[in-house]
Amino acid sequence: EEGAKLKDIKQPMKAPIGWSDIWPWILGILVISLIIYILKKYVFNKKEIQITAKEKVIIPVDIIALKQLSKLEKARIWQKGDVKEYHAQLSEIIRRYTENRFKFIALELTTDGILINLKEKLNTEQLTNLKILLQRADLAKFAKSKPDENENKESMQLAKHFVGKTKTKKST
Repeated sequence: EEGAKLKDIKQPMKAPIGWSDIWPWILGILVISLIIYILKKYVFNKKEIQITAKEKVIIPVDIIALKQLSKLEKARIWQKGDVKEYHAQLSEIIRRYTENRFKFIALELTTDGILINLKEKLNTEQLTNLKILLQRADLAKFAKSKPDENENKESMQLAKHFVGKTKTKKST
């Protein structure tokens, strides 16, 4: 017993730090960083997805009709000899305009039907001009009437005048 002498406690030995000691920490930090990134991006940062619809630009019916009339005038259809087609297109433009402007089915009505529908909405001059225009177109389309050059020009002027005088007050 005497031989067993008490010895001092030795300090722990410092072992060299190796790769096997570091990689679990690096892996842990990467996993935690990835979890935080995913949570921020997809969970905590929920922004409302805003769908912005483009505002529809509503072109006034009188502008559409006047553009179509100008296009028809520039096409010079009746000058090329197709008077029937010229009056058919002219009549359709005015009927579409009338339908959209006064809200009734003008494309499917006869000329008289259109005039009856518009009797309360137009003045006498406008009704007379529209009657001349539509009846001339009807004669050219269905009765093989051949309006002369002056009548063709007058029809275009009557159409433009009719649209100009009956357009809504909002459009300029």
